[in-house]
Amino acid sequence: HTNFLPSGNSHTIDSANEALKELQSGKSNPAVEARLQTLSPALHDLWAYSHAIAKHDLQELEKLKKSKTFLVGDMAAYETASRNADVAALQAYTERQKAIYKDLATVELAVLLMNNGKIDEAHTKLATIATDSPLYSVVKTLKHYGVK
Repeated sequence: HTNFLPSGNSHTIDSANEALKELQSGKSNPAVEARLQTLSPALHDLWAYSHAIAKHDLQELEKLKKSKTFLVGDMAAYETASRNADVAALQAYTERQKAIYKDLATVELAVLLMNNGKIDEAHTKLATIATDSPLYSVVKTLKHYGVK
């Protein structure tokens, strides 16, 4: 569980919230961004992640993979691998401890493998997804893809 609000007094929390509001207004302001980074690095990284997703900024997502905030770093790692259709990066992501999008990355990896004619390898990847996963119905459908 990540606490995105800064620890400390209510003035610090209020200052971080004001900086976030200003950044969310859409105006680029490096000084305000730096202030939020100082007041609450986790909140800053969450804002930077949402901004990078909205702007399709793969360069920023690459930087955020190193975030000390687990949630942000994990989501950025998944997004960069997925958006780049990077088989090696998706494979590495599926092997991460506590990966948030592990099953989704596995399905994407299997689809990429199928598209490259590696049906058996794709089926092996799909077999790692548990039957109680929300994606299992997708897995069952994909297992029939390309069999003929």
